[in-house]
Amino acid sequence: MTSVRVLIGTLLLFTFSSGFTQIYTATGRLTHAMMADMQKLATYKVSFDAFGSYLPGTFSGQTGSGALLNQNYLGLDYGITDNFQVSAIFNVLQMNHSSSKSTFNAGPVTLGMKIGNLPFLDGRVQTGFLIGTSFAIGDLNNVPFYPYYSGTVEIGIGNITSWYLDSESPEQGQSLHFNVMLMNHNENQLEMSKIDSVSYEIPGRAVGVKYAIGYLYPYGSWNFYTEVWGEWFYKQPDKVMFSRESYSYLNAGLKYKFAYWELNASADVQVMGFTEETDFVASTAIGYPKVFIEDKNYSPFFVNLGVTMNFSDIVNSWMGYSIATYNYNLVTADKYTDDLRKDDVLTKIEMEYYRTMYECFRNAKRFDENIKGTLYIDFTVKPDGTVENEKVVISTFDSALTSQVEDCMIGQVHDWVFPKGEKPLRFEILPLNFK
Repeated sequence: MTSVRVLIGTLLLFTFSSGFTQIYTATGRLTHAMMADMQKLATYKVSFDAFGSYLPGTFSGQTGSGALLNQNYLGLDYGITDNFQVSAIFNVLQMNHSSSKSTFNAGPVTLGMKIGNLPFLDGRVQTGFLIGTSFAIGDLNNVPFYPYYSGTVEIGIGNITSWYLDSESPEQGQSLHFNVMLMNHNENQLEMSKIDSVSYEIPGRAVGVKYAIGYLYPYGSWNFYTEVWGEWFYKQPDKVMFSRESYSYLNAGLKYKFAYWELNASADVQVMGFTEETDFVASTAIGYPKVFIEDKNYSPFFVNLGVTMNFSDIVNSWMGYSIATYNYNLVTADKYTDDLRKDDVLTKIEMEYYRTMYECFRNAKRFDENIKGTLYIDFTVKPDGTVENEKVVISTFDSALTSQVEDCMIGQVHDWVFPKGEKPLRFEILPLNFK
């Protein structure tokens, strides 16, 4: 029976995906380290995340050996504006299996606001801010071997900064990401006793600094990354608490991007936090039996798997509002430019700028569901990478909203920025199709 529980738990572990501790946004992160760039206006994404570990050894006071740990998350992100994003992350299931006992519970809910994308150094450095809170919906909190969570309403505020190493095409190249967050665990006067005749209140609040440093290396549809993350306690949790020591983990992982979704996998290895400072005499006196394996403090490793879906694009596809596509083949290459930067410009339009163009089309679609057409535009990329002389050459839109759509789209073209070069680039009759 024990082997069946372990097998089922292992299968459930690999059903979902990654990450914990730094989760104040469901998407826009490596596994733990968050990136400063924001998702676009009115886009919403959903992620399924889980992490797990297996600890060999014997639990104190139990027969048999081994413990399987697993937590699963559902994350929702919504871009209210291009500089303001809200998130909700639900720890939908915690499963902890030992040889003689298994627990199933819901963990905390985390709500966050991401504000930012303040650019510096021509966009190579971007910074933003996070404000978040976590609160319990289940009764299984401060779980052994996991990063500390008090079970109360925790509050955190922090900074996210990203440094893009490629000056020509920042968001398509290598990047470094720095996170730091001041966390008030807010457990002052929390009643901890599990024995009716005994009262024990936590005398003060634990305060920590959560941090993450990540490096991202994109390669086509693949993203490879590594990161260091953890929490340093300025004021430690109370002596009866589990996982009350500062800790750090080293993570390495990869992601693969599909049209509307991406898969990720990574692993964490503990590099700091091997001491054990919980007062088990005091915790046992208020009803918490010692459950550690060989006095371990945190799990020595975690395995992470996950999936993130861009529901904005998926729903638009279901409703027939297809994402903008580009038929570059309608125009021969010599009508663009002979400059070697032309491919970089076209790639950036397709991978980044098409979304802002599509917003113009989607807004019009709300008032005229039959609107469709192709916009042929001319523009010039100046040596400093900005755009001039943008204009509509031909438009096949046939709607009362045609002029508004064209004005909106050409306004977006004016704001495009591309890699710098020695001479201007002229793009003629570039077709953008919206169906």
